Amino acid sequence: MKKLLVTGISGFLGSCLATLNPKEWKVYGLYNSNPVKDLSLITLKVNLSNPLELKKTFHKIQPDAVLHLAAISNPNFCETNQELSKKINVDVSLQLAKLCRVASVPYLFTSTDLVFDGKNGPYDEVKISKPISVYGKQKALAEQLILEHYPEACVVRCPVMYGLSKWGNSFMKSWLENLKADKKIFAFTDEYRTKVSGTSAVEGMLLLLNKNASGIWHLGGRERISRYDFAIRMAQAFQFPEELIQASKQADVKMDAARPADVSLNSSKAFEVGYDPKSIDEDLKRYNKEE
Repeated sequence: MKKLLVTGISGFLGSCLATLNPKEWKVYGLYNSNPVKDLSLITLKVNLSNPLELKKTFHKIQPDAVLHLAAISNPNFCETNQELSKKINVDVSLQLAKLCRVASVPYLFTSTDLVFDGKNGPYDEVKISKPISVYGKQKALAEQLILEHYPEACVVRCPVMYGLSKWGNSFMKSWLENLKADKKIFAFTDEYRTKVSGTSAVEGMLLLLNKNASGIWHLGGRERISRYDFAIRMAQAFQFPEELIQASKQADVKMDAARPADVSLNSSKAFEVGYDPKSIDEDLKRYNKEE
């Protein structure tokens, strides 16, 4: 069985991967401070920001492919902790690319729709990135450096992802907890993304890995939607009062990082090779049944 080295296994996407339990891969998941227990995984505690420790782990496992999920993905945190976040978002990502290049194994790096400025969406893969936050700039720089050092690498840009994972942070899980407690949710009406479930995104990543894809790919959903409209449809699916969903604007909330208005992704390139994310309503109904 082929060995897949996965960083950030204790995060939201790592949980989605464990739930999928891909039969064609023996998964070696790396975590830093939050251990996970799952019989489908072999997990290792590794400090990714220690280059020697990461290199030793890579050579010990000798993976057939690497899926790099680990990131400091909170834009506001990155804005005020630029040196720390750069180590993970840029330096580690580049080191893994170099290790994969030398070993001649596929490398998939997860990036973000926040590499765009939000003024001319939807964006396809050939649009020039113009990030307006530190997090977006770090991801854009990582993309550039990875493909310069290892052109055969695969860079995957994902939107905001939703779902009810076994572990890891999920905005949807937090929203549902508020609704269950009869608390209001404030959601932006002026921020648009092509949201997709974490499960569909990971399925797309595995598809691209199995196809040995290279270059830049978008793995968004098929629908452009605002945060507010998503919250309304979530409340409907889970039968909570819509009155708990309060419309707000980006300008209403003071944030360290600038937020683009519309970074919706055109993922037709991935659709053409078999990427087939479920619809938002279909996913929400399924999550309600699981709850």
